[in-house]
Amino acid sequence: MAKEIVLALGGGGLRGIAHLGVLRCLEENNYAVKGIAGTSVGGMIGALYASGASLKEIDSIVDQFILKPNFDRRPGDGASLLGNTLIEKLLQEFFQDRLIEDFPIKFVATAVNLDTEREVVLSSGKAVDAALATIAVPGLFPARKTEKGLLIDGGVLDPIPVGLARQLDPGLPVVAVSLYKKNPQEMSGQTTFPFGSLVPRPISQRFAHNRYYEALSILSRSVDLMLDRMADANLLLDKPDIIVTPMVGHYHLLDHMVPTDLRERGYVAMERQLDQLEKSLDFVKTLLRVAKYVDDSKELEPTVKPLPTSQE
Repeated sequence: MAKEIVLALGGGGLRGIAHLGVLRCLEENNYAVKGIAGTSVGGMIGALYASGASLKEIDSIVDQFILKPNFDRRPGDGASLLGNTLIEKLLQEFFQDRLIEDFPIKFVATAVNLDTEREVVLSSGKAVDAALATIAVPGLFPARKTEKGLLIDGGVLDPIPVGLARQLDPGLPVVAVSLYKKNPQEMSGQTTFPFGSLVPRPISQRFAHNRYYEALSILSRSVDLMLDRMADANLLLDKPDIIVTPMVGHYHLLDHMVPTDLRERGYVAMERQLDQLEKSLDFVKTLLRVAKYVDDSKELEPTVKPLPTSQE
């Protein structure tokens, strides 16, 4: 009988391919995912898996994109440096008109409503719309216009949605996957060139020391550092049962990716935590989770609360 867990999948651009290695390791070790909460790329990968797709099918979608990445904009796109025309095409072909509430695995994605400046929980409606909203990295990809408002990447407020994952099934252990950790040895001497996948490598190497690209590099590294620390702080507060940290932080959000390497790093990181995960399924720990987290409310609530106003 398969052992049941829930997942909290964090953001990190194309580094999210590492999530697939985590999922493969869980499958091969007889774990069944009963719920997924994801943000940004974790929301997109999570939606694909929760829909019932096999890892082979998801790998095929990812490889199609990596083989010839395309970030063309469309005339109607809002203000953004890049477009997600190809991503949308691949997702639309896969999901068609499928609804999140019809998925065999419980699933939620997060986004941020720019109009209200609050976290939005996407737990129903068209899967393709949720996936495109949760990956709308501000400034890079177009914000998603919906009936809920103008939505952007949920990682802006919560890089790894542990709280929402726990709401999906409070009795099960939460496995949280963070994609921001890096091996200092792999960073040594590395030329930092954000969005490297958009430019042939010989050109990127030639212009990497141009002052404008250096400015972009500093910005990219600073955002990564901020998200890494923010993710760490949230994990300390939310206390998932297991934290999985594939060493993929040396890749930039839209860098030249090696899918096999990312999948392998995800697999190895999950494999290292299998003993701890097994212990988290202990009967006493399960009872403690139920006692602490079970709530009579059936409504999924945002876990990032708005700041109080001066009048409150």
